[in-house]
Amino acid sequence: MLRILKRWRLDGQKSVHECLLTRQQAQELYLQLKSIANPESDRVMLAWINQNRPIYNKGTGIGIGFFKTLFYIK
Repeated sequence: MLRILKRWRLDGQKSVHECLLTRQQAQELYLQLKSIANPESDRVMLAWINQNRPIYNKGTGIGIGFFKTLFYIK
C-alpha cells in the first residue's frame, strides 16, 4: 500500500497521506488499495477536507511535564 500511496501523496508523512484528488482519482486510488488490502489486517479511510477551512493549530510539538512523549501544538 505504501508504494501506491507514495505515487499519489503530497508530502512525506508516514501514517496519514495527504493527496489532492478529483473524485475520479480518489475512486481509482481506492480500487488500487482495495485490490491488495487484507480485510483482516488492513484499514483504509479516505476523508475529504475543505481546502478553504481555517487553520486552528499551526506550529511545533513541544514536550510537556514529566511525560516528554506527550506534546502540544504551540
